Amino acid sequence: MAMVGINFQSGGSSPPIGSPGGTVLMDAKRLNLLKSNIRIGTWNVNSMFDLSKAHNVALEMTRLDIKIMGISDTRWIGSGQSTVQDKVIYFSGNNNSRHEYGVAVMIDETLKHTVKNFIPLSPRVMLLQLEAYCGTLNIIQVYAPTKDKPDEEVEEMYKDIQNILKVTKNQDVTIVMGDLNAKIGAGQNDEWVGRYGLGERNERGDRLYEFCQENSMVITNTLFQHHKRRLYTWTSPKHKPSCIIRNQIDFILIKQRYRNAVTNVKTYPGAGVPSDHRLLVAN
Repeated sequence: MAMVGINFQSGGSSPPIGSPGGTVLMDAKRLNLLKSNIRIGTWNVNSMFDLSKAHNVALEMTRLDIKIMGISDTRWIGSGQSTVQDKVIYFSGNNNSRHEYGVAVMIDETLKHTVKNFIPLSPRVMLLQLEAYCGTLNIIQVYAPTKDKPDEEVEEMYKDIQNILKVTKNQDVTIVMGDLNAKIGAGQNDEWVGRYGLGERNERGDRLYEFCQENSMVITNTLFQHHKRRLYTWTSPKHKPSCIIRNQIDFILIKQRYRNAVTNVKTYPGAGVPSDHRLLVAN
């Protein structure tokens, strides 16, 4: 799971969302992204088919004061919105009986009236837009194909993200986050990637870097120096003391113009949902 800190303040009211897929709420409450801190997370939970896991995610949000949580690999069917404890969850899954893939965004109930648009594009890509005084906060949650999937599926996902980005505006605060299943690697330091990545870049890391260049986005969890245990986001099932297999494959991307809004990013071990992915936090 990954989190990013953003500033906001709310006020006003809104009508309920009619149906998922692009309802715009013109009088939604607005976030002030300049005044108070809001934490945003992303987490590959390795399925929420067992609904008790969704409740555990909600509990973790409360415990860690996360207001917006992106979720990958829900394995839920269909798309829509629901309530989990004092949270509202928007989800996008397959339109068939196959419990695979799936993305979602869970938000604190206090933010539900800021939601102006929800587009469940595919089981791998969705957009949740929140009204802000400075424009719009766009949360694009993704779940990239694993390395055993063909490159064509990866390109289809990036095509979906590009289509979603057409809904956004340049002045918006746009975040793309989730399990990208890509290794960006260590040592590079430029406009799009910091020097604190992990390991060596692979081909899908090259594709992620290309996406960042094309869309002026920076990978926030490569910008800050921490011990490696605070950088890796995934542990292989084959991991053992004699053969350490850990990688940084979950990322939070933000528009380059807003990179200074993020002041720290690190992983949090021991979050209370069984998964081979770690919680990644940015402030």
